[in-house]
Amino acid sequence: MLWDLLTLTGQLFLLMWLATALFWGLAGAAAAAALGRPAWQGLLLGAALPGIGPVVLLVVDVVRRGGAAGVRARPAAPWRVRGAREAAVALAVLGAVAVVVVTGLRDTRLAVVTGEVSFTVRDLGLTTATGATVLVLLGAAVLAWRRPSRIAAVAVAWCASWWLLWAAGALLVGDTLRVLADSTGLADALDAAVEVGTSWWLLLGVAVALLAWSTGLVVTGARGRVPEPLTPGLPRPGLPLPRAGVDPFADPFAPRTPFAAPDPSAGPADPFAGPGPRPGSGGW
Repeated sequence: MLWDLLTLTGQLFLLMWLATALFWGLAGAAAAAALGRPAWQGLLLGAALPGIGPVVLLVVDVVRRGGAAGVRARPAAPWRVRGAREAAVALAVLGAVAVVVVTGLRDTRLAVVTGEVSFTVRDLGLTTATGATVLVLLGAAVLAWRRPSRIAAVAVAWCASWWLLWAAGALLVGDTLRVLADSTGLADALDAAVEVGTSWWLLLGVAVALLAWSTGLVVTGARGRVPEPLTPGLPRPGLPLPRAGVDPFADPFAPRTPFAAPDPSAGPADPFAGPGPRPGSGGW
């Protein structure tokens, strides 16, 4: 019995670490993409150093740019694949509906000799969490309509990590309680039964799907973006220089003409020759 309790404590601790690492990994990836860094750097730092990884990225970026004045958040890349925006919005709305439906299933059962009691997920003190998750998902759908929003991705990942923790924790605790009751004979003595409903498995699946949705938003927003220069005022790599950057005296709005090489057969140009006919040319 003591070993079962110690095993349950270790499993719950690992579960809490997993949920924390998943959220902070996604938050670090979003911060890295906003700072112009590869998303995988923020993912590794956020998962390895929960709560500290994004701060480390920000401090390093400030040092590289010589102060906080040069640090600017990069906007996420727009939707490039046709139908991706509509799919992201639809999945967010469907996620909100799924959370409401799954948390309302009355399939968690506690049976004793005096009777049977059935519970829903919301009956266990998660009504406020359900309402907050629905509002976050609807707000994320609105933000994702314009472009892959990193704020929406981090907010949804926050809610999904909590649901992952609660669902997996309930499944672990329910299995442990059932094993303890059977091994100690308590179930026969009290004629009791504990049954964890399917709603917790469905809730676990919804949490994983919401984490995948957040990951897809962060990855999509980081694609196709040209990195900013470290020194303000320089053109971004891969973009041509403006005309004024090549010739400071040229009109920046004038159309560009191909450069023509001088004719070697012509004589040297006369710097004193005007636009009219010259003396001796028959023009007098």
